[in-house]
Amino acid sequence: MWNEHQGSSDQSQGARKRGVVREGGGVAESPAGEVTTSSTASPAGRADGYKLLRCAEQGDVRGLEDVLRRGCDPNFRDQFNWTALMSAAYSGRTQAVRVLLHRGALWRSVTDTQGRDACDLARLAGHQDIVTLLEELSITHTSHMPADTTHSRPPSRWCDVCEVSYTDSDHTHSSSTLHQFSLRRPPSLPHYCLAPSSVGYKVMLRLGWDPRSGLGPGHAGRRDPVGTVLKADTAGLGFGTAPRSKVTHFKANDERAVHRAPERQEERRERGTTLRAKARRRTEERRRQWERDFRSSFNIDP
Repeated sequence: MWNEHQGSSDQSQGARKRGVVREGGGVAESPAGEVTTSSTASPAGRADGYKLLRCAEQGDVRGLEDVLRRGCDPNFRDQFNWTALMSAAYSGRTQAVRVLLHRGALWRSVTDTQGRDACDLARLAGHQDIVTLLEELSITHTSHMPADTTHSRPPSRWCDVCEVSYTDSDHTHSSSTLHQFSLRRPPSLPHYCLAPSSVGYKVMLRLGWDPRSGLGPGHAGRRDPVGTVLKADTAGLGFGTAPRSKVTHFKANDERAVHRAPERQEERRERGTTLRAKARRRTEERRRQWERDFRSSFNIDP
């Protein structure tokens, strides 16, 4: 029996240590007052609280009742944010769970550092009977709760546009899809990038052109700009997946829209035939210059 209790205690301690990884566990206050923790309890209350946790892990119902009779908080938490109900649920102590619930132990509003309550821990350990017990208790508690008359439903209001009644706020209803469709706003004008003050725009209006229609004599031309694809790759034509064409490739004031890639400055390399032709021309020029100098050397005129 002692080995079984010791193994259950080690298993529960390991589960608590694994819960220290994340912070964020919370707890609600009990009707009697604030929940006692290991850091806020007095030395005597801290000793009773740890004894309560140990009795819950081991399933010592008599020890539980004795500690609770002395005034120990049934929702006492240790440094890992675990309560006695969590320890009993994780260890599979059904009778201890019943005693703690009868004494006012919380389980839905108390979580460990990983956000797990007693039901989650029991499900994690495979104790389905305790999970069923806690869920049935939750359903019974919810069905017997008195109706809250202070929070009545807001009065309904009538919308002349939608011709329906609504209870939401005016902003929520006015931004709803039903209200927006019921307004029947005309579609926005196409963006032709033509200034209404331009002469051509005014001439088209004077000739009977409808700005909501397309361009051209038949008013059936393109309404939207032509989508383009930026050629920024060097993989070759038709290689890879086809990029999606877009009208606007850059946001406003984006300097990348006018950025040009630096041109490669490569040294000009001539072919061998070109080099030989130039060398031959230079040789001919030097020979002709030598002949001119040679002839002029015989000129003895003053």
